[in-house]
Amino acid sequence: MSPVRKCRVLQYFQYRFKRVLSAGVMISMFLALLFSVPAAAQEENQDREQSLTGQEDGQGPASDSGQEEDLPDDAEPQVLEISVTLKGGRYARIKWQGAEAELYEVQRADKEDGTYKTAASFGKDDGRKYIDEDVKRGRWYYYRVRALLADDTYIYSEPAGFACPLDKVTGVKLQRYSSSSVKVSWKEDSGAQYYRIYCSKKKGKYEYAGITKKNWFRVKKLDIGQKYYFYVQACAKKAESGLDSAMSKAAAVQTEPYERTTIFAGDSITMGLTAYRALDAMAIGGVKHVVADIGLNTTTFRTRRVFNGKSGLDQVISCRPYRVYLMLGMNEIHYRSSKDVAAGYQEIVQAVKAGTPGTDIVLLAVSPVTKEACLGRSGFAQIPDLNKRIKAMAENLNVRYYDYTAFLKDSDGCLKTSLASSDGVHWTSAAYHTFADIMGEYDLSLD
Repeated sequence: MSPVRKCRVLQYFQYRFKRVLSAGVMISMFLALLFSVPAAAQEENQDREQSLTGQEDGQGPASDSGQEEDLPDDAEPQVLEISVTLKGGRYARIKWQGAEAELYEVQRADKEDGTYKTAASFGKDDGRKYIDEDVKRGRWYYYRVRALLADDTYIYSEPAGFACPLDKVTGVKLQRYSSSSVKVSWKEDSGAQYYRIYCSKKKGKYEYAGITKKNWFRVKKLDIGQKYYFYVQACAKKAESGLDSAMSKAAAVQTEPYERTTIFAGDSITMGLTAYRALDAMAIGGVKHVVADIGLNTTTFRTRRVFNGKSGLDQVISCRPYRVYLMLGMNEIHYRSSKDVAAGYQEIVQAVKAGTPGTDIVLLAVSPVTKEACLGRSGFAQIPDLNKRIKAMAENLNVRYYDYTAFLKDSDGCLKTSLASSDGVHWTSAAYHTFADIMGEYDLSLD
């Protein structure tokens, strides 16, 4: 408490004490008259009361500073009261009432006992409300009001805390994982430490499903044939707090019998997954398919109808898979620019996103080739640049990119001859089975 405020509070209690003692004097005088107390005794009582109150003729109660201040019988120290509430889900609204002052200053600090700095000033006729828009999400702020009184002294309100909540979660998506489970995903909030997930059979009703630090959560043990609504809340910590966001918009799904399908789509390198029985060895649940053919590239994958009258793109969309891994580019990078190949990749990704929005898309890095293969076709030297472009494109399109190729490379970044077939491009059986192990672990990490 400031020295000025301490002084005024002390004056207030001295003033009250004086009135109590004065009432005691009056009662004593009344009793003296009633019982005929001698005049000398009355004078002695009055002297005693004067010594207790520090009061003599014409004097008021003495302050701690030694200065005298007259207070009328009905005067009380002026007090400021402050309230801080949320405005529009984003801002702090500060209101105050009480003391009549010449000037009001709204002050803000990051801690209750921190350093307060003036955020805004108001005259006595300017109203008693302030909207602070300069606040950051997921943080606490503390406010107080300082008032300049007519006698050039200041009084302060008590501090009031304000929790500025995190932004509402957006981009909530639902993916069927099995007949009785749904994968909920959303856009990450940079300020959130946790996310709470709610699931209900009735819209607008929130039933807690779980909490995670990731940007996805799998809700299990759902009833089949039931419509469910899902909500996500951004949280500053594991326990509930005033910094937690409002609930996201509802995302709904109807559960029904479902079996997860994973597709590996691409060219002849992708076909090797079935030729060497590596697909069966992958630790990925549900049904696994390969949609690939010899010689396909980012153009012919969209145009060549080699899958029962469908193109590779059409086949992927018609399956509506849970997840698709794309492995293309090898059959064109030796004669097309990496920029053009990446553009063809982008068209495939955009078409899959539009045709089967619930499918999780993963773009796999283009495999390296041997040094001898690079010498034979100089365009293969573009593979590292192509992978950089594919990774950047994945980030822009909000899909995944995964570079699995470390086990394939020698010290120069080329395909190891021990893992390469005779053409220096395709893999050996051992390479496919190592790839299967790596992809099984990676797929599991996503769920």
